[in-house]
Amino acid sequence: MPPSTPAGDSPFSDRYSTCIGWLLLWLLVWTLRPPNVSAQSVPAAGAGHHPDRLMIGLAPGVTPDMAAAETAALGWEVTRVWPELALIEVTAQPRAAQATAPQAADLAAASQALLAHSPLFRYVDLDYQVQIAQTDSPTQAATAPNDPLLPDQWAFPLIGAEAAWGLSIGDERVAIAVLDTGYDTSHADLQASHLWVNPAEQSGAAGYDDDGNGYVDDLHGWDWVENDNEARDLHGHGTHVFGIIAAGVSNGIGVTGYGRNLSVAPLRVLDQSGTGYISDLVDALEYARAKGFRIANLSLTVSIDSPALKDAVTAARDAGILVVAAAGNTRSTVLWPAAYPETVAVAATTNTDEHADFSNYGSAIDIAAPGSSILSTYHGNTYRHQSGTSMAGPHVSVLAGLIWSLHPDWDASQVMEAITATAIDVNAASAPGWDSYLGAGRIDMYGALFEASGGINLRPVGETPTFAVSGAAVTVPLQASVPVDGADTPLQGAIVTYQLVNEADGLPVGVRGTAATDPNGRADLTFNTPEGSGAYQLLAQIGKSLVELPMTIHSHPVSVSLSISETAVAVGGAPIDFQVQVYGPDGVTETAPLPILLSTTLGGFADGTPTGSKELRVQVTNGVYQGQFIPGVVAGTTPITASIGASVAHQQVVIIPGPPATIIGPNPNNPAINVAMNVLKLNFLVQDAYGNAVADGVQVLFAASEGELTPASAMTAGGAVETTLTVAEGRTGTVRVTASVPDAGLETAVDVQITARLYFPIIPRTPGASPE
Repeated sequence: MPPSTPAGDSPFSDRYSTCIGWLLLWLLVWTLRPPNVSAQSVPAAGAGHHPDRLMIGLAPGVTPDMAAAETAALGWEVTRVWPELALIEVTAQPRAAQATAPQAADLAAASQALLAHSPLFRYVDLDYQVQIAQTDSPTQAATAPNDPLLPDQWAFPLIGAEAAWGLSIGDERVAIAVLDTGYDTSHADLQASHLWVNPAEQSGAAGYDDDGNGYVDDLHGWDWVENDNEARDLHGHGTHVFGIIAAGVSNGIGVTGYGRNLSVAPLRVLDQSGTGYISDLVDALEYARAKGFRIANLSLTVSIDSPALKDAVTAARDAGILVVAAAGNTRSTVLWPAAYPETVAVAATTNTDEHADFSNYGSAIDIAAPGSSILSTYHGNTYRHQSGTSMAGPHVSVLAGLIWSLHPDWDASQVMEAITATAIDVNAASAPGWDSYLGAGRIDMYGALFEASGGINLRPVGETPTFAVSGAAVTVPLQASVPVDGADTPLQGAIVTYQLVNEADGLPVGVRGTAATDPNGRADLTFNTPEGSGAYQLLAQIGKSLVELPMTIHSHPVSVSLSISETAVAVGGAPIDFQVQVYGPDGVTETAPLPILLSTTLGGFADGTPTGSKELRVQVTNGVYQGQFIPGVVAGTTPITASIGASVAHQQVVIIPGPPATIIGPNPNNPAINVAMNVLKLNFLVQDAYGNAVADGVQVLFAASEGELTPASAMTAGGAVETTLTVAEGRTGTVRVTASVPDAGLETAVDVQITARLYFPIIPRTPGASPE
């Protein structure tokens, strides 16, 4: 749920209106301060915090209203509530003008210590600062050449990213929530197609909170710094992280994003200086949890253990989110939130596969990834090399997203098991096995995806061609899926690799390729069969998951004939039957099952849908295929074609327009018409119920309230008819003209406005063709 803001007044300004009052309270608190105040209640050295906010965890059974009454006595107002976390934020009321900034800061800490004694609260904490986990200043700019900058991305080949794309390029439905400084919304290499889309806001109305989550028009995420729906990056850090995950691929510019087809939700919690507050970080984690994200990338650190942040991270983990966090760059022990066991703590490595000297270490480290001199997008439509565990984190987030694209049925622990089990122990010589510098080791994208590729259901869709003619084009449709809650869930972005091998010796015959699955999990394997007859096996696989399909190739030619029950049919009419027959070279019916391609330009072939398909691949069994042609609603002449390899058969079908249903004439709302030489040509179009021009020879009668119409009757040609209105010289006003088709009971009337005679040419209305 979004944070709520309680209403109500506070006695703060009345009770503490002078500087002396503030100092007395400060002295009182320090007098009462217990000797065993926990470390998390005392600001760490150098740990910045918001001077006007506290984060308070509520004890069981305590409501926000009860907490509000307790804190109001010291001048604090409840301003945000996270019910699921039993957590509130309180903000100090306006202070007296006499209170100096140091006094105010001291009072925040003093109030924290005093409120910590209350049995209503589990903890009382300052709203500590969060900051980016980047170690170097953004000084090294990269000049983008006309060619892509992929050669400068040293980590790409090292971790097997391109090889990993041979298993999955990612499912756009898998989104990574990036909690950072936002992103450069105008960067040419960060395409809108990679942004996560909130379905409720996409289909809703602008200016409304369509999903009722407290955020208006949060189409792609939210900005807690500016409190709006556009997470514009004024620092550059978030843009860099965004680019590592989802920069455009093969777009001819800049760098390559490792996530390729994955989506990103920019959740801005850090400002232009790269800092923010725990309260906003909690909000963003709660947003990610409510929206069902599977991955949250936190390329940021906090220098103190915050119980409020711990609660938010734990809730995210319990909801199934993989929280990927930067270990920090202080050359010391792991900072928070990476220090929490509920997160994936990521260390950084160099281009020589060594632990980066800036990268933090300790027992909390789970995994390592490239983080030294990483080239990526930067704000201002530029590119920069940056170093830090901030850069290592998104590599891990991408890998998790690609694994989840192959196995949406897995939970976070299974995803991490695949990542850690395949990690490369690059420092095995000095620290074999898990160690406090690199954890399980440096990630191996290909190894992890290959490990995750087992257990995928890869099977044919519909009738699979098991026989073909040599040299013919063949398409074998397959579907990839995994069971989720007892139902098959299609995989998008999975790469099916296939090849044809000789059944006798298992050797490949030169037919090979790849195909990516669509949102329905379908991949069409299209290839030309080899020359020569024989028995073959089509091997198709996604990593460990393999399907073998037998295929027999016929080298002798075949001929195809096509017969159809009717060669003329009305639009919207019932389907008509047709038959395809296949013969061998001796004129005898070919009994082997063969794939055949049916095609048409109008109508469609019955495939279980109301309109059918204009192109349909089917299988001929025992030399005969019987099907149905659906006329559709567009009139015209269409060829029906059946082909097997080079053998093709045609039949033409005329789709006849229906009976007259409407008459379209000159628009009665047009401005007054100037009649030249007292004569005006009028055009009418007669259409059937589907908008097709009717057949030639439909009689149309004309009549006018005055003047003369020539002719008074006409036959349609291409659905159009024309008559000429002649009125007396000098006539002005309105003349009503009617056009009717008596046999169909149709009539239309138009009022022709006539002004003084002007000798301007009149351009008659030309009937337009009906769209298909």
